[in-house]
Amino acid sequence: AIRGGWITWVAGIRGMGANVLILGGGGREHALAWKMRQSPLVERLYCAPGNPGIAKVAECLPGYRTNDGEGLARLARELG
Repeated sequence: AIRGGWITWVAGIRGMGANVLILGGGGREHALAWKMRQSPLVERLYCAPGNPGIAKVAECLPGYRTNDGEGLARLARELG
């Protein structure tokens, strides 16, 4: 995590690509998601909670809040 913004990601390697979870829903997270989507190393890209702009490049998971550490840890494990 970077203080001042929730630019946090968790990657799990599966095959040749990574599953990436970005936490947050602001402009910085959108820029990060947009750039990560261009990488051949990223297989699945998720954002919690995300926003309509991020939804164009990643699967948004709006049911999660960035201050729910336990829920996000569980989500990251489920996504692999």
